[in-house]
Formats: sequence, C-alpha cells, structure tokens
Amino acid sequence: MKLTDGEKLILYMLSEIYEHLGIEGKTKIDSQFVKSAIHDGHAWGLKWKYPGLFDVGENVDLDVVIETTNLLNMWSCIESSYDHLSDGDKARISEVSKFDGFGNNSNHASVASFLVHKLDRFNEFKDRKMYEYTPCSLQQHRAMLATFTRILSSTTGLLSANQITEILDAKSSA
Repeated sequence: MKLTDGEKLILYMLSEIYEHLGIEGKTKIDSQFVKSAIHDGHAWGLKWKYPGLFDVGENVDLDVVIETTNLLNMWSCIESSYDHLSDGDKARISEVSKFDGFGNNSNHASVASFLVHKLDRFNEFKDRKMYEYTPCSLQQHRAMLATFTRILSSTTGLLSANQITEILDAKSSA
C-alpha cells in the first residue's frame, strides 16, 4: 500500500483524535497500530491487519514482505524441528540452528520486526533482535530458503537432522 505524505498525516491525525475521544467503532481499528504502521513505514501492515478494508486490486509491491515471511516460516520450521530432535541428532548438527536476524539488511529486518512485534506473528522470535549482526547474509538466507522449499515439497511434519543440516549447509553455496 502506498500512501502519500498527506494521507499519512491525515491517518495519523485521525488516529490521534480516535484515541483522544476514546472512540470504539464497529471495525475495532487499533489506533496505536495505525500510527505505528505509518510512523515505522509499514503501511502494508494495515492491509494485513484489516484486509476487509482495502481493495484487493490495489497495486502493492509486497516482494520484501513475502520473502521475509517465507524466511521466517523457514526458520520457525527449522527451530521447531530442531527442538524435537533427540540429543544424538542435535549433536550431529554442527551449525547454529537459531534465527539471528537480518543483520544490516534494514528492509527485511524492519519487515520482520513489524510482523513479530506489531502483527503478532512468529511469536517465537519476539525476544530476538532483527537488526543484530548475523553471520548469515540475505543471499545465504535465500540459498537456505531454496533448499528448504525443495525439501518441504517432499516432507510432511518436522524436518530430520539430515534435512536441517542440508538447509544450513546451503549457506556455504551462496
């Protein structure tokens, strides 16, 4: 969703009025969320939180949002699968199998932070910093995602230790 500066100002001011007057409408619009989405540059989050309010045919560039969501889904699956492995299988995995942010890639880190902290998705990452230095670059995350997608197409349920290792090893090919 693209908003002009004027539209952002109007929405922000309306949210302020909404809060000040204590308005509770049928739509249950969260004025704090609206202000945060505008202030933090995540107008796309309004469409995700309130999908019934917006025209589906709107021209929205969501490539970074979709990719970030796919990467967080991958890491969520890796971590959940790892947690269910036996101690012996965990010992076979030499690399860290925890998501540690997007480093200096501010677009993905910002989207991830908004998904986790404002849209309450991927709650397992709530205590993680999305902007911290990470040894895994965006290019490496993408290589892992390609491997994960291939593996996921032939797997049901949790990943095995070998599958987790294969996904983590994809970083070195990037």
